Amino acid sequence: MTQKALLQSAGDGTAIAAGTVGEVRQETTTANGGTNTVANTTPTAVRVLIVPAGVWDIIGYCSVSTLPASPVRQLLSLGTSVANGTQAIYRSDTMYPASLTGSLTTYTPIVRFEFSSQSTIYLTMFSQGSSGNTTVDQAQIRAIRIA
Repeated sequence: MTQKALLQSAGDGTAIAAGTVGEVRQETTTANGGTNTVANTTPTAVRVLIVPAGVWDIIGYCSVSTLPASPVRQLLSLGTSVANGTQAIYRSDTMYPASLTGSLTTYTPIVRFEFSSQSTIYLTMFSQGSSGNTTVDQAQIRAIRIA
């Protein structure tokens, strides 16, 4: 497909075909193994997305309503393993004061991943407070194929 044809297909109201530049994949449910409860000091996958081989720009976000007892440090990361949740360089690292209440949203940076075969991406949260769990209201991983 030529670049001109690709651009035209993206603007005519039809979805971009799987396997082409601009394809979007996203996971907003817990169907693929994510959870809505994150235990204090335990890296936990809140969303999981499987993508085919290719080059992808990927971002994640998470909105929480219940936090561990404050102060709270919250890490949100993207990676190919849940275990790297506290060490990943593709993360946001936020501190919340004891007086903060309400729903809080955190985003990861946009990260470029290149996969030679089908791969799994984990949106991992790590919350650390004096005690208690974190409740996730909403979370999403979104991947856009760039090559």
